[in-house]
Amino acid sequence: MDHFSPSYFALLEPLDWEKYLKHTNSMDFGRAFSALKEYEVQYLLIGGLAMNLHGVPRITGHLDLFVDLESENMKKFLNAVTSLDCGPKPPVDQDMLLCYDKRSALVEEKNMKVCTFVSLSAPSMEIDIQLDPPTDFMEMHKRKKVVSFGDEKIPVLSLDDMIHWKSGSKRRQDIYDVEALKAVSKLRRSGS
Repeated sequence: MDHFSPSYFALLEPLDWEKYLKHTNSMDFGRAFSALKEYEVQYLLIGGLAMNLHGVPRITGHLDLFVDLESENMKKFLNAVTSLDCGPKPPVDQDMLLCYDKRSALVEEKNMKVCTFVSLSAPSMEIDIQLDPPTDFMEMHKRKKVVSFGDEKIPVLSLDDMIHWKSGSKRRQDIYDVEALKAVSKLRRSGS
């Protein structure tokens, strides 16, 4: 049984994303997006904020990202988050994230699928990156949705890739998210 019918989403008012992103109380998303652009980081927005951008209402206070884990891009990402006064939560350090073998050990031995970056100067700033993306980053990047935010262009994981990614989870919120995303997809296919 679907908890979310396509008609549910047809009732929602279009959201002014720029206003939403600028006025969130929890984090300065614009500052984070600017830093990612400045350092030319290859990433995709995922998680709660991406759910909103795909038309599924979700409250979120942080950024969830797939980052291209290739070494040079990780260096750019680490420079970007450092410019935001963010660092990885212990026991992770930046050197661990730059080394494929150490990153793999975090995933395989510690079951750490996400690395969280926090700021000492702005405790509400939190950025999560996936350490174990479901498929090749560049393939997902080709299918991205691009959303404007002021002068920034934000790459968002495509609707189909969001469904695929979240379908692999047993977490209750992800199961509901998949149901809602499928309803949005059905609604879009029907032209409503």
